[in-house]
Amino acid sequence: MKPIPLVRANVVFPFVQFLNQIGAPTERLLRQVKLPVTTLENPEVLIPAYLANDFLEQAAHREGIENLGVIVGQQTFAETFGVYGKLVSQSLTLYDLLKTIEGLHAKFNSGARYDFKIVGDTVWLHHILDLSRSIVCKQSRCFALMAMLNVIRLATGSNWQPTAIYLQCNKFQDLDWCNNFANTRIHFNKAINAIAFPKSLLSMPLSNSLLANDTKSLLEAKQLLDITAPAQDFSGSLRQLVRSLLSQGDFNITLMAESSGMSLRTFQRRLASEGMAFNRLVEQIRFEEATRLLREPAIKVVEIGYELGYKDASNFRRAFRRWTGTSPRSFQKAHTKD
Repeated sequence: MKPIPLVRANVVFPFVQFLNQIGAPTERLLRQVKLPVTTLENPEVLIPAYLANDFLEQAAHREGIENLGVIVGQQTFAETFGVYGKLVSQSLTLYDLLKTIEGLHAKFNSGARYDFKIVGDTVWLHHILDLSRSIVCKQSRCFALMAMLNVIRLATGSNWQPTAIYLQCNKFQDLDWCNNFANTRIHFNKAINAIAFPKSLLSMPLSNSLLANDTKSLLEAKQLLDITAPAQDFSGSLRQLVRSLLSQGDFNITLMAESSGMSLRTFQRRLASEGMAFNRLVEQIRFEEATRLLREPAIKVVEIGYELGYKDASNFRRAFRRWTGTSPRSFQKAHTKD
């Protein structure tokens, strides 16, 4: 059974930064699409890919910027993508970089993938978005290609232009951004989202500016990416989804279905086929998170309650006593060192 698409929060950071610069109500937009504002505190945390996509589309619509994904993508570089970007940047050549992206991207975003094919003397780098075809993904697709251009430029140089850009969206009214691609054929309304460039570039070495000399730090980065990667099965990804949205005050099964890209009925059928009860699953994850956070003496009980989605700390205390037979404060004292 296919997993629920999840992506790391740093994918929305460039948009947040841009929207803040132009004075847009960024936090209101995040709340509007049901993404926790706390998402901005940890760039490596997983968030629902459907809600991330909705945030980009809603922001573009509200601000009247039809090519928002293009603009932000052109300003986004490998280091923006945290641990994933760091590891990709360690590639030796452009060919090595593309193979690394193919292998690692599912650990960054389980709702999208890249693959490249060599056709004659041309390399085609495809971006495939594995979300429902019924939703608009214009900004996500444009952002993914523009940001990837900057990653490729680690080898080709900052002024390099591809042979062609294929976009699955309609032609923009504002085409000023095309001035940056005077030597590139740009095609709209295509069946694929892709970049084309000469095969001869594959052997080009990457710039050394982002190379790390510390082998230990690279190993730790790889381990972190592995440990925190989106699950590749439905039940595992559902647990990750619940954790990512726990702090929402209106946390419920309808929000889970929307965040999974499913109707409520389809989502309920998926739960039943996995032998899972939604309320029981939420209780289990809240218990696990509560006991983990209570082992940190610096975190107040009331803060933990809000983190787990309880609007009232007394509700959290009652739930915790029901789970364990003791109060959160007593548990915290018993499981932390002075």
